[in-house]
Amino acid sequence: LSTALRERPATGGGSRTLAWYVLSGYFERHMRAIRRRWEAIEIDRLRVKPKVKVTGEFWLQAHEGEGNYDIKRWLEREGAEVVSTPVTVFLDYLVWLHGQKLRDSGPWHQGLYLRQLLPRVVRGLFHRAYDRLRHALGGLPQALPDQNALARLAAPYYHRRLDGGEGHMLIGKALHAHRHNTAHMICELTPYSCMPNTMSVGAMASVQGRFPDLLYAPIEVKGDAEVHALSRCQMILTEAKKRAQREFELTLERSNMTPENIRRYEAAHPCPPSTKRLARRGYAGTAASYVAHVGAALGRATEHPLVGTGVDGGIRAGPGGGSGPHRAGASQLVRFGTDDGNTADVLRD
Repeated sequence: LSTALRERPATGGGSRTLAWYVLSGYFERHMRAIRRRWEAIEIDRLRVKPKVKVTGEFWLQAHEGEGNYDIKRWLEREGAEVVSTPVTVFLDYLVWLHGQKLRDSGPWHQGLYLRQLLPRVVRGLFHRAYDRLRHALGGLPQALPDQNALARLAAPYYHRRLDGGEGHMLIGKALHAHRHNTAHMICELTPYSCMPNTMSVGAMASVQGRFPDLLYAPIEVKGDAEVHALSRCQMILTEAKKRAQREFELTLERSNMTPENIRRYEAAHPCPPSTKRLARRGYAGTAASYVAHVGAALGRATEHPLVGTGVDGGIRAGPGGGSGPHRAGASQLVRFGTDDGNTADVLRD
């Protein structure tokens, strides 16, 4: 990829260069070549790992090194699967935020409408270019989130116009991961004395009061607190590991399979390549999703027993269930009513 960037053709600069980046298939070809190299890497999807979503201040969450305690490699050494937020999410947020400011700037008139239209066009082209590269890699990178949806999720706790740093996105990302069960744990990285992130951590206290089963580890990065920060993260990661293991075992039970059954299936069928994004089927962990994938191929039941909590106060109690705080030490399946009027079984502690 570095070679492709260095050897890209000269385009003349200005609007011609922008159009070339948006419309050319140059980088897609190189991404497909990268994909073919990645597909040669064998992976074992049956290893049960808690999925940890890393969020926080823009530079800290993207950095890999001592600037954030090398937190991503540390989490992987501790047995976690790290979900990093693409840099493009923050760029998309900045354009979206500009559009929101224009929308709030005053009474409607034709000139204002045309100015509001520009951010939408830019975001549309941006999403198109990103999705083309993402699909060239087999769909493995995450899709860009819906910024309006993140703002709605965060609205009860953090106003969208408090726009320092990542603003409401830190709350929205955490609630989105919890509601849609895309991660077992959230790790938010905060620079020492960073005001926007300090406000986010404060707002998350209210979020956790409403959703006590959301595993959230705020890490303040400063020179003399690494041991304390990683120790606190490790305690929350231990609970995330337990949840990932319970999810995996419950998926095996519901599909009536064992790891040995899956190994025999792998011996008789080619495994999906490492670049193939398996359908999650509602599961957070890769191992549980893979069990559901094999179960579906064998015609087994793979319905997901967990449902995410909504932003209107959580899961509503339905027939045969209640909605109180979790009890530690015991797990049971309880049937709840969901926001769409149906029912779903939920694993309760």
